[in-house]
Amino acid sequence: MVSRKDVAKLANVAPSTVSNSINGTKYVSEECRLKVMKAIKELNYEPNLIARSLKKNHTKSIVVFINDLYNSYYAEICDGILEIAYQNEYTVTICLANDPQKEYYKEFYSRRTDGMINLSKMFATEESYERLKNMALVNVRKFDNEFYVSVNYVKAVEDFVKNLVESGKKNLGVITGTAKEDIMNDTRYIALKHYTKLANINFDEKNLLFRNDVINRNQSDVGYEEMEKLLKLSPDIDAVFCINDLLAYGAACKLRQEGLKIPEDVSICGCDNVFFSKFCEPAISSMTFDKVDFGKKCMHILLGQINKNDSADKHCIIMAEYVKRDSV
Repeated sequence: MVSRKDVAKLANVAPSTVSNSINGTKYVSEECRLKVMKAIKELNYEPNLIARSLKKNHTKSIVVFINDLYNSYYAEICDGILEIAYQNEYTVTICLANDPQKEYYKEFYSRRTDGMINLSKMFATEESYERLKNMALVNVRKFDNEFYVSVNYVKAVEDFVKNLVESGKKNLGVITGTAKEDIMNDTRYIALKHYTKLANINFDEKNLLFRNDVINRNQSDVGYEEMEKLLKLSPDIDAVFCINDLLAYGAACKLRQEGLKIPEDVSICGCDNVFFSKFCEPAISSMTFDKVDFGKKCMHILLGQINKNDSADKHCIIMAEYVKRDSV
């Protein structure tokens, strides 16, 4: 393996000059720098990034936590994160965090990861959070006033409810595909309660379905199962809102299987506007925001902390929009 000393010998400079040329830690004349770069190219030298990170106390790596590998929603957000991360020479690890019994953060803390972006439902405990506070964090604790990027769905929900009124719908059910504590402070739930009441649409709490057993479950399967429950609970249901489009797709499959027409008998709306929603039959109405931009904002906020930039943004709220299609 080619070493730094080999490069120094070929370039006829001190080993420290090689390090300074690569890292920019001290001034190196342009003549010396060019000699070093030429030697690096000739020898195909690759710097020891681990040693460099230990010296600088930065690993130039971050971790992103997601809770579903099948939902392209996460892929789009990660596209934005990766773009900004690579521009700043950071490597990114994507970690599937979908088991509330596991402390996913501990492993990456011990590896000296520079920062963490959380896109999953699995948040750090208070004990873990106290330990992690010395590193850069985005969205690590629920409803925190620390560093976060969030989505406000209020206007999107208002427009969805208006669409229900236009379609003559009266009884709404909601499929969350998640635990109750994950949704109570969600702007979708809060806005649905508010606007359905104003519109005289029945939104009975019994028709708000929760699940605690969806670890490693395909969300479309969950949507199918929950739609079956909803039809038994409320045979007169004529509209369904699903927290994501995969749930909506599964729910729509169950409705068709039962011989119900969408939207004539039951309207259905998803959320996140993943790519396949507009190709379904009928096309599924949804709620959308710029997911790539969301990812970029997460990474910018993380970099602001890593670089100790006090003027960098600490919070960002993105407004979602309702996408009206044929299913409502």
